[in-house]
Amino acid sequence: MTRMGDYNEKNPSKAMNLVIFDDALKHLLRVTRIINSPSGNILLVGVGGSGKQSLTKLASFICKHVFFQIALSKNYNDINLKDDIKNLYREAGPMGKQVAFIMTDAEIKSETFLEAINSMLATGEIPGLIPKDEKDVICLECKNVYMKEMGKGQEPNLLELWIFFINRVKDCLHMILAFSPVGTKFRTRSQKFPSLFSQCSIDWFLPWPEDALVAVSHKFLNEFKMDAKKEIKLSLERHMGKVHDLVTEVCEIYFSRMRRHVYVTPKSYLSFIELYKEVYTKKYNGIDVEESNIVKGLDCLKEAAKGVEELKIDLRKEEIKLKEASDVTDKLLKELEVENRKAKAKADEVAIVAENCIIQKNTILAEKDQADKDLAVALPFLRRAEAAVDSIRPQDINELRGMRNAVDTTRLILDTIHILFQRPLDPCKPKSMNILKTDVPFVNDSYDNCTKLTLSSATFLKDLIDFSANDKDNINEETIELLEPYLTLHTPDGREIFTGTVAKKSSSALEGMCVWQLL
Repeated sequence: MTRMGDYNEKNPSKAMNLVIFDDALKHLLRVTRIINSPSGNILLVGVGGSGKQSLTKLASFICKHVFFQIALSKNYNDINLKDDIKNLYREAGPMGKQVAFIMTDAEIKSETFLEAINSMLATGEIPGLIPKDEKDVICLECKNVYMKEMGKGQEPNLLELWIFFINRVKDCLHMILAFSPVGTKFRTRSQKFPSLFSQCSIDWFLPWPEDALVAVSHKFLNEFKMDAKKEIKLSLERHMGKVHDLVTEVCEIYFSRMRRHVYVTPKSYLSFIELYKEVYTKKYNGIDVEESNIVKGLDCLKEAAKGVEELKIDLRKEEIKLKEASDVTDKLLKELEVENRKAKAKADEVAIVAENCIIQKNTILAEKDQADKDLAVALPFLRRAEAAVDSIRPQDINELRGMRNAVDTTRLILDTIHILFQRPLDPCKPKSMNILKTDVPFVNDSYDNCTKLTLSSATFLKDLIDFSANDKDNINEETIELLEPYLTLHTPDGREIFTGTVAKKSSSALEGMCVWQLL
């Protein structure tokens, strides 16, 4: 234990917390004895987590050996391994240091690693490890050591120095192999690399006995703070050891039934103990928290009960005030009831008025919608009528004035303008008019006595424009009734007469007047 303490002081980042029970002590002594012997190599066989590496580190520290373990990485290969072994050869050979070199199953990335180790254990040499020029340098480095050990005499040759170097490496470089017997690799390697077994002392790490398991649980639980008596704590330590053995037996039963291996290692046992401590701490602290919460809750309940008593006193005082306020409120309610009846009667009257207003509003909106629709339909015609008036030019009017004999179409259209202007016409008499080269029976015109004078007026065109702009909306039903026979006049064969096309044949000015009246 003192040695382990020294090791932990010198290697704080790699400190070990080992329980040196009887079996572990035997393994430690066995490893220490073998690696402390010349050419001492050892093969440690046991499942993972048995303590093979930890005991090897402690043993090499006790023997004051240089401990080496390869730093495995993704790119680590045969070349890196040989470089590491070459450095160990230099320390063990010319320098004469005792070196402990451990290799585990996890560090064997390729079986070629074992070929090099097998060759090293068998002959002390690895083919191609040291080039020829480096061999000569190493031999010269060993010369002084050779002369010192062999005594003065004849100068040694390079071959003798090389053999001395190899023997010195075999004595000082101690190989520790840590393999697991699980699976077929262990058996296959024993056949392919016999020197791994024949040149090494084999130490089997068997399952920990129950006493060892109890000792380990005692080690980890002894300093662990538990709210339990000493007898219960000791019973728990024994129970943990029995549980581990029980799980091991169940794994064997599982294999016999399912033909599948499940291994329970000492490392699993340590994890079991750590998990128990973690769960115990969590649950114990949880109980403390719950206890604290319950105590706080009880204190709150006491304070609440005290507050309730105080509130009862205040409540009795408030009840007296409440009764007084209730009496006042009842009186106000009665008054409000009377006012509410009055307000309801008024509200009913307002509702009737509001309903009538809504009906009128709906009627107005409906009329407005209809008027908007009629307006939308009439607007295009209005624009065309205005355009028709604008198309009448003064020269067109002069053209009409200059006609000696006005055609019947001219006479007919001027009569309609007189009707719109509400000016006098001749009394109605039957007359046949010649329009579109066809005799059309109608009434006599007023051109000679009335409309000719209107056409000759200097303000005729201005009157038309003013009427279109200002008086068109004042046309009454009577005027429309008088215009209807003119606007719906047809020839005997059914052709319309009052159209812009027919009027244009007489004069372009007549076309505008005709279109304006139609629209």
